[in-house]
Amino acid sequence: MTAELMSQPYGLWLVGITGCIVVGVGIYHFYRAMNATFMRNYSVGDMDSDTRRLARRIGQWGLTARGIVFVIIGIFLVRAALQRGPSETKGLGGALDVLASQAYGPWLLGFVAVGLIAYAVYRFSYVGIADSPSRPDSIRSPLVPDQGEQQ
Repeated sequence: MTAELMSQPYGLWLVGITGCIVVGVGIYHFYRAMNATFMRNYSVGDMDSDTRRLARRIGQWGLTARGIVFVIIGIFLVRAALQRGPSETKGLGGALDVLASQAYGPWLLGFVAVGLIAYAVYRFSYVGIADSPSRPDSIRSPLVPDQGEQQ
């Protein structure tokens, strides 16, 4: 797909700009992890301190791992545009291959793998909070009837 896009007029620019955007999204994930802005989505008043700390750590680890993957994929896109070589583009598998080929590759790969699992746990945790009675109706799941509705 990237090769086809790069063969179009302004295709190199589009691939390069897309790569920069993907890097930016990765950096934004780092920002969210560092500042724990995702904690606003939780009803932290309903959590004890251990649960709150666990949710924060899992979210931070998951967002950091996802940010690493996004930055690597974005760099591949920018490199492909600069070198005019669509073979330089790589997806998730290519990003993980790059990590594995580093000096501490297995450790890096393990860190990112556990981080991506943590990201999945972090995202699944929203299922539990979206249906919490203490959350506003605007973000409640439409699949769960209100407590006032008959079932």
